[in-house]
Amino acid sequence: MAQWLYMLLWSILSGAANSIAMMFLFPDMINLGEGIKKMGFLALFGAIIGAMNYLKQSPLPKKEVT
Repeated sequence: MAQWLYMLLWSILSGAANSIAMMFLFPDMINLGEGIKKMGFLALFGAIIGAMNYLKQSPLPKKEVT
């Protein structure tokens, strides 16, 4: 379960990090000044998409019964 949570967090952070790449591609629209709100939304949606892709690939693990 710990490995699954780690990978889910990694997917979320990876999706959010894409907003940094977008900041370099469109500096006039997405920046740390006036475009900080847009960058925040982009990071949020990137994180959601990253989490959804991971959950599609690796759904919640089944609880082990001992």
